[in-house]
Amino acid sequence: MSTGDAEIHPREVTVNLPILPRFARIYNEWFNMSTHTVTKTNIGIITGLPSKYKVILLNDNFTPVDFVIALLIDVFGKNEDDAINITWQVHHNGKGIAGVYYHELAEQKVQEATRYSRKSGFPLGFSLEED
Repeated sequence: MSTGDAEIHPREVTVNLPILPRFARIYNEWFNMSTHTVTKTNIGIITGLPSKYKVILLNDNFTPVDFVIALLIDVFGKNEDDAINITWQVHHNGKGIAGVYYHELAEQKVQEATRYSRKSGFPLGFSLEED
């Protein structure tokens, strides 16, 4: 068997695959190979979940309560009772948590809510805080 100048001898093949040591013998027998190289790769695995972020709704003196409640229902998927409670938190404390999401989704919610309020002519503000 010839491929150009090199000859392939099945018994001289070295397998450089990450094979678990306990399966190396079976792998060699299966493919009728006499030698093998078992390599162990240390991969830095990130454990744990990504951080979540709070979408903070900021108080202003221009946006009506009814609009804020509607925004919380439409953009953040809150039920009416939760939307009313968050709105009163914003009114009394100056800010309230509209929702907690992974970073990309939190940014998207801020953009959606900002567009929603600007389209209706209100200056309602939002920010993100790591949870």
